[in-house]
Amino acid sequence: MLDAALHALRLAPPDAVREVISAALRHPETVDACATGIRAARPAFAAFWASYTSGFENALHS
Repeated sequence: MLDAALHALRLAPPDAVREVISAALRHPETVDACATGIRAARPAFAAFWASYTSGFENALHS
């Protein structure tokens, strides 16, 4: 829900985007949905971050 609102506002001024985010975060179900999505993305992000940092460190050492 929040991502759809932000996508629709991608060319909106920052103040308008801030208002949409603030309004959405006043609803507990939106906060729950965001937290659930973040928790679900953690394993994928951890794998991505591990591959990024290992490749970056190897490049710096060489």
